[in-house]
Amino acid sequence: MKKIMMLCMVCLMMVSLCIPSVAAAGSFVASPSANQAPELIEAENDKCEAEIVITAYVNRNQLPGDKRQAMEAAYADIVGTADLSSLNGAIGDITKKIGVDVSELAVSDLFDISMTECASHGEHGEFDITLKAETLGNFVCLLHYYNGEWNVIEGADITDENYLQFSQDTFSPFAIVVYTGEQDIQEDENASLVGVIVASASTAGVGIYLGVKFDVFTKAAAKVAKVFKK
Repeated sequence: MKKIMMLCMVCLMMVSLCIPSVAAAGSFVASPSANQAPELIEAENDKCEAEIVITAYVNRNQLPGDKRQAMEAAYADIVGTADLSSLNGAIGDITKKIGVDVSELAVSDLFDISMTECASHGEHGEFDITLKAETLGNFVCLLHYYNGEWNVIEGADITDENYLQFSQDTFSPFAIVVYTGEQDIQEDENASLVGVIVASASTAGVGIYLGVKFDVFTKAAAKVAKVFKK
């Protein structure tokens, strides 16, 4: 009976090690860039020669009053929620697709993008923007705060060079959303569960095998003990 209980405890411990830990809910995660703004690699627009300027949240006082207020409002929205999907429902859809819980998401970078030195002309159209940031290895999506609402930038993606690339025609605060958990991001939301089941079955098999070996060893030791008693 004791051996059975011991084997069960070992199996439970091994299974618990196989299950990824869940990150505590939070709105921001520490950025290895020390909260500096992402680096602008390129900004292309065939119709406009304006300069694109990126300002980190910590440098918001360098912005004009309305832009600084927008940054502070965006910051308040993020710290005011433990569930980033409440900012925009599309975030919940993204987490289902990649197989993680929304509580494992956080914002790593909050920054403003502004356009300066734009010559007087009609619509300047979209800029193709390429940024470099320290947290892009766990990139989930890019959020845009505009007129008091959050939107997910469609098409924002990571290039082979580990740059963030997207197209945009309006500029204000942006936030990079990253995954903070420990499991690999999956395309199939059931993949992680399957992995746990497989690992559990393997662990149980090892436990049973060791239990059998232990039982054989115990019986053999008992026989040797009887011989010496005689």
